[in-house]
Amino acid sequence: QLELGEAKLPDPSPSSPSILAVHPSGSSYKQFSGLSDFIQPGSCSGLFGVNMFGYGLSDSWNIEHRRQTIQDQVMMVASAAAAARPEGSWHLIGHSMGGGAVLAAAA
Repeated sequence: QLELGEAKLPDPSPSSPSILAVHPSGSSYKQFSGLSDFIQPGSCSGLFGVNMFGYGLSDSWNIEHRRQTIQDQVMMVASAAAAARPEGSWHLIGHSMGGGAVLAAAA
């Protein structure tokens, strides 16, 4: 189970892309909470953040099963996007470890 958060936008546009933000190690998606102040009204349909495995209320990764790979993080990003908004396009934002996850997901 992944923890997904959504920030309120002043004038979301359903036909515009959504934004998904992924945090660095040692943080949470809440670090992006101030981002909504910089989004032009009507320029996106939603602003979402996901807590990576083991952060916030997201389930921990079972290291006894196997080590986590970048492909697991790609699946995490894809799962979060599908849960937040199953249809539509996305802008992905990540910082440090979260940046690696979104770059791999976009590739």
